[in-house]
Amino acid sequence: MTLADLARVPSDARLTTRVADVRPHPTTLSAVPPETPLLTVLASTGLPRGTGLILVVEDDRLVGVVSAADVARTLELVALHQTPGPADVQPPSRAA
Repeated sequence: MTLADLARVPSDARLTTRVADVRPHPTTLSAVPPETPLLTVLASTGLPRGTGLILVVEDDRLVGVVSAADVARTLELVALHQTPGPADVQPPSRAA
């Protein structure tokens, strides 16, 4: 779900609107197992329009999310001949 999705909910309906009524339909999200190479995902489906997210699912559990920013950072590191590591993963910013 994006801020744009939430912004489409009328202000007088926000307290009673369910997430299921606002979130993108599940078929618009791509899901892959953790061992799937990024190049395979990008070659076959690319980043989904709208969300720009790929869900990483193992044993029917969400174990991660890959964003367009993650892909961009990985490509930057590859261009610099570096290997991405935990220090390169930045937590999502939180609204105050």
